[in-house]
Amino acid sequence: MTARRVRWTTREIEDLLRAIARTRVAPRTVNKARQLICAIFNYGMRPSTFDLPSNPATHADRRREPDASPLAFYSPEQVEALARALADGAHRDPRRPALSPSEIEARAREDAQDAEVICVAAYAGLRRGELVALRWRDVDLLAARSSSAGPCPPRSS
Repeated sequence: MTARRVRWTTREIEDLLRAIARTRVAPRTVNKARQLICAIFNYGMRPSTFDLPSNPATHADRRREPDASPLAFYSPEQVEALARALADGAHRDPRRPALSPSEIEARAREDAQDAEVICVAAYAGLRRGELVALRWRDVDLLAARSSSAGPCPPRSS
């Protein structure tokens, strides 16, 4: 079977990108599609693949993306204040007090653990999935380091 050669033009690539943009995705998404199309044609230009003469996507216009907003982060003082508030149980609904001494004790342990989790996440720079996936075997207290295998795999239903 012989492969049929189809010549794509920059205009056709632009039409495709406009069709993607009409779905109301962000300009960054359109640019990522352009980047992927460009990479596909670059691969096709290799002599060892299809030896295409040119890449029509290189001249397709990039969409203007809004400036990235500055990253918001907590100062160490704010992290510590949040941890103290969690440890004190300030996040709990005051209309639902603990009913027994054992529940008071369990909530105190949970509150202390919540505070520690916030500190680990903030100071180690872990995202939620990495934090949930973190295990004791990933932590080396003597070397003061941890390794994260990445986020938790999705749960199967």
